[in-house]
Amino acid sequence: MNFINKLYQLSRPIVAIGLIAVLAIVIFPIKTVQAADMSGSGYIIKMGTINIVSGTVGNSSVKLSTTVGQTVSGEFETTGYRLRSGFQHTATSEPFSFSLGTDAISLGSLIASTFGGANTTLTVGGAGVHGYSVKAIEDHSLQIGESQSTIPDTVCDPKEKCTPNRASPWTSTISYGFGYNMSGDDVDQNDFTDSTYFRPFANNQSNQVPVTLMGKPGRTEKATATITFQANISPTQGNGTYENSIQFIALPSY
Repeated sequence: MNFINKLYQLSRPIVAIGLIAVLAIVIFPIKTVQAADMSGSGYIIKMGTINIVSGTVGNSSVKLSTTVGQTVSGEFETTGYRLRSGFQHTATSEPFSFSLGTDAISLGSLIASTFGGANTTLTVGGAGVHGYSVKAIEDHSLQIGESQSTIPDTVCDPKEKCTPNRASPWTSTISYGFGYNMSGDDVDQNDFTDSTYFRPFANNQSNQVPVTLMGKPGRTEKATATITFQANISPTQGNGTYENSIQFIALPSY
């Protein structure tokens, strides 16, 4: 997901944000495996793998899928391949999706030492049989074109500085920068304790890695979270159009 922030500064700074949504899915190569069917004049037994026991049993309300007897089981991985053996993996029929609530956001006219903010929603659907994660990273801090004039990434309140991996309160109007708060489904509530807790985005220019915004293990039908962007500028902040690009990476787990 590419998220483009634009900060306009005239006589009074104005912020406009444009959003572009792109879904990222990783596909692993699949190798052919052997299975077996045993049949007679009055029966057919379908075997998921050639083991001591495998197949599906059950009644009108319960179905059990089994494999028993494989000598080596577990998950094995090398470059370009992942092998899961000793148990069955059923592909989900639910399509995985990720969307942003809007493709344009304005933070309005910024006043020095006054917080300006706006929000949008992140929605995940059909998260697969083993959950999902949504991560984000910015290409660089808000800046004017290729110049060195920037609005720094927030460090939140000086007493307890926030980082890309840890939120902390940001209420001081003399602490300047740009950051975000998360709330809603599948957000780490121990980190984003309330609406005053913020983080700076991970910064690609500083060789940082994408950081998880929301996610969970296991199945989920639908999850919606709110991301709130906040900026605070100093009285000496130069006029101009500040912008950067934020990439959202949504990945299902199967």
